[in-house]
Amino acid sequence: MTQLNDAETLPWELLAAYEPITLSEMNETRLLDRLEVKYVFPQSLLAGVLAELSGTHKAFVAAGRPWSRNRTLYFDTDDMALYRRHHAGVRDRYKVRRREYLDSDLAFLEVKHKVGPSRTVKSRLRVADVGSSLNGQAAAFLSQACPYPASQLSPKVWTYATRVTLVSKVRPERVTLDVDLAFQWEDTLEMLPGIVVAEVKYQGRRDSSEFMQLMHRHHVREMGFSKYCVGVSLLYPEVKHNKFKGTQRLVARIAQR
Repeated sequence: MTQLNDAETLPWELLAAYEPITLSEMNETRLLDRLEVKYVFPQSLLAGVLAELSGTHKAFVAAGRPWSRNRTLYFDTDDMALYRRHHAGVRDRYKVRRREYLDSDLAFLEVKHKVGPSRTVKSRLRVADVGSSLNGQAAAFLSQACPYPASQLSPKVWTYATRVTLVSKVRPERVTLDVDLAFQWEDTLEMLPGIVVAEVKYQGRRDSSEFMQLMHRHHVREMGFSKYCVGVSLLYPEVKHNKFKGTQRLVARIAQR
């Protein structure tokens, strides 16, 4: 795996105040059909965010740690059809990826289907590892989960992150906080230090979310942030990425705060 920043230097000690939640408990609320909201904020704000949510959320613990590492391999067609639909602003769009949770010894083939401005439906199949093959059971899964057959898909981007997962005690809501983001293809590596990418996956009323209320108090606005699309825009300069230049500039400004 690509060497990322030292996650142990981040304020994870604040998670000791959180009630832990296991993977099996967390899977009871899988939120495969959910609404999503994303935020990007400076890493300097992370300690304050973690300090304020211990009464309302539990923290997922993997291998004895309240943070975990993941790596993801994204797939696309030769002409980048999945990426181009996102770049064009098409609401009905797909992402196909294999994600490995390194500290839980779990890997999944996943399809994310965006069906509206905030709603996402995710399908997933447990696999042995994050390989580049989409044969056999994986191909059969894709034939049911998305309109792009396995024969048309090939790997395009690796992404890496260190993640904290918080689960609401009272509502179907999961908050993921990703740091140490990195993107790689072949010999090219791009890193995004100094930022946190937060994603709120929920069902029901958004105004009931303590996390979204907290973002509002800190004047952090929701924004679109697709790891795959950002990775493509950084690693494939020949591919049109005008739409994501603003995201790149904003992320650079946030990282300097």
